[in-house]
Amino acid sequence: MKTEGERLIRFAVLVPHRDTGVLIRPYRRSLFAAGLAGAWSFPDAIPLARLSKALSADELKTLALTLRALSLEDGCKGWFRSAGAAAETLPSFAGFYGPLFNVPAPPVRLFPAETLLHRFPRLVLGAALTGGTPPAAQLPEAPKLSFRAAAVSNLILRPLSSGDKDFSFEWKFGKPVWLSPVRLHKTGGF
Repeated sequence: MKTEGERLIRFAVLVPHRDTGVLIRPYRRSLFAAGLAGAWSFPDAIPLARLSKALSADELKTLALTLRALSLEDGCKGWFRSAGAAAETLPSFAGFYGPLFNVPAPPVRLFPAETLLHRFPRLVLGAALTGGTPPAAQLPEAPKLSFRAAAVSNLILRPLSSGDKDFSFEWKFGKPVWLSPVRLHKTGGF
């Protein structure tokens, strides 16, 4: 994916099980129709942090364990559930807009200080990139999403030479690390 002199943008992300995409695709279409040009510019993932280099396998495992533990707090029972939508901005990159989830963001200490460029304070699925500007108030209502099965992964975005530089990317996920099944936590098998 990388060629000499190319600008790669790295993230640690939470990736919902692919069944969630069935609801995300129509939502992306409606966001695009409402005027958000970046509705197809980011994969079906929840950005957790922007990084200068990828997380190691051990760091991803710790992140997955922490996210599963967070999903079991406050009556969530292992579910990641969306309620409404939100925008998150990111210095020197487009903002994200999409469904906002009930589980808290993992603590900043899980990301190595020397590689952390930005930690997102909330879990917002990147249904659209906003070009750094907040979305208009008349956007369609976000679908209600819920999932238990998810993985954490490294994600690399590479800007494409053609198209709008703020919205034209190709992406590649690293090897996923799946969150442990909820039943393991209930039976003490973990």
